[in-house]
Amino acid sequence: MKQDRLSIHISDCADITVEERTDGIKKVKNISLDDLLVCIKSSLKKVIPKFNILLPKNALYFSCAPEEEVYCAVLEYPYSSSDITYMNTVYSNFPLPRLVFGFRVESSGRISKVKLGVAGTGILREDTPMYYYPFSNVNSPNFSVCTGGNTLPVIKQPYSLSNMPDYILSLPDNDDYYKPEHNKLNCSHRELMEHLTDKTPEYYYSDILVPSGKTLKDFYRECTL
Repeated sequence: MKQDRLSIHISDCADITVEERTDGIKKVKNISLDDLLVCIKSSLKKVIPKFNILLPKNALYFSCAPEEEVYCAVLEYPYSSSDITYMNTVYSNFPLPRLVFGFRVESSGRISKVKLGVAGTGILREDTPMYYYPFSNVNSPNFSVCTGGNTLPVIKQPYSLSNMPDYILSLPDNDDYYKPEHNKLNCSHRELMEHLTDKTPEYYYSDILVPSGKTLKDFYRECTL
């Protein structure tokens, strides 16, 4: 069995002996201190961080491409309700299932992708099941959010993403991408909104949500593509 081993011996008088063993064959040579220092320095790789990162406390996933100065982050929405506007109707304190948001941010601070999905209950892991988002403005196959003509804020630091889920949820909904088959009741969008106004987040999982066949790991992947 092939075994490679390199030993360096330094004596009190600064004599440096390098002993190399390969397949039981020993090679010995003497080198200077300068030679040793040059060897060590040449083997070190200097790492220059591209980002000083402070993430929101509800961050689930972060991935960056330093050479492109682009990063992606996934956040869990920390609240179980929000004010939702559908057409011209405002549904105050509307109950919500467990939402996760994904963002791709360019070097300029421009958000180039927004993702939105519904995650299962319990501790969030990569194999946590995802459900179809039951409302509108989300392209279900890849979780992409349609923000219409709305201009998204510029993100100077990753921590600023903590405000983005509320901003996305505050945008008025219409019927774009709405599919009745993505809720168990096959309701129209208006019927679903009216039906859920007095329900709890738990009700979604027992009576409304339809499994998408994807996992949280798939959601992470979609955010980084």
